[in-house]
Amino acid sequence: MEILIYGLPANEHRAYMEILLSTQCNNERDIEAIKEKAILAGYHSLRVVKFKMEKPDFINTIQGI
Repeated sequence: MEILIYGLPANEHRAYMEILLSTQCNNERDIEAIKEKAILAGYHSLRVVKFKMEKPDFINTIQGI
């Protein structure tokens, strides 16, 4: 499983300006540690993305639109 953490720098509110903060998390404890450090560094609107490294199902994705 891949775990990514994104966040916005202080005084930034445009979602497209979020920054990838970590790709090194393996469990919930790692996630919480990165979130704490990010908040102390001024980041906000943190977003955690977890996904399995599987092939995408484009057919179902397109049909769902």
